[in-house]
Amino acid sequence: MGSHNLAKCLVCADDYGHSFETNAAIRELLEAGVVNATTCLVEGDSWEADGPRLRELVARGRSVSIGLHLNLTEQLSAGGREPVSPMWLSLDRSIEFADKLYERFLGQWDAYVRIAGAQPDFIDGHQHVHLAPAARAALFRLVERVGFQGWIRQCRTSSSRGSAKRLILDRLSDVLAAAARARNLQCNPGFGGLRSFHQHEDVLALWTRDLAGMRQGGVLMVHPGAHVHADPIGKCRVQEASLLRFLPAIVREFGLTLQWDVRSGW
Repeated sequence: MGSHNLAKCLVCADDYGHSFETNAAIRELLEAGVVNATTCLVEGDSWEADGPRLRELVARGRSVSIGLHLNLTEQLSAGGREPVSPMWLSLDRSIEFADKLYERFLGQWDAYVRIAGAQPDFIDGHQHVHLAPAARAALFRLVERVGFQGWIRQCRTSSSRGSAKRLILDRLSDVLAAAARARNLQCNPGFGGLRSFHQHEDVLALWTRDLAGMRQGGVLMVHPGAHVHADPIGKCRVQEASLLRFLPAIVREFGLTLQWDVRSGW
């Protein structure tokens, strides 16, 4: 099959900025072309030092999509912002709460742009927080304020793989995508990679099934990295970093390619 017939997709390594060790693992995968996108957490200690390394990748001509990974639910550094309870994200609809979320998102936007030197290619949320009603409102307030030119990551799973988590995120993603369209913002047409972060999961089978449901513009979310102290999914990051060496063959099997600059359009 010629490359022009292949459906272009993104394999996105989430959580760049979580730790120096995870940052190094993600950069290695980006350099090797095993993944072609990453999302950035900007509230941790490693972002200021390691953020510029992503700029260097792009400057060397690597076709890499870089996103801002808005965080509310994890404290990423000693003395950093306290996490917001997922329950409050679902239940608190007050103006005061929405204002707090917006100010936090704006601070993260500023931290990203200051280090990256440009707008992110896309925006999403750590642990999918951007799908929650209050956070979604804060997100769209942010993109209007800053004149965001990229796309928003929605999380509706493309395959038929079922789970309670998937059903919830599908519904929230539909609302997000409709709100984005109303503002002339694009969302990715496909998505995969949801998992429960138990080490007994057959991650390769999960990726394979989700990639089988992908079409042009699909995004497969992965979480490679290192196991550092206090990271609740550290062992899973190591597991995924090891398994990703098998992914290029699976991508090709389903007529997909990572040879794509998403900024050229869906």
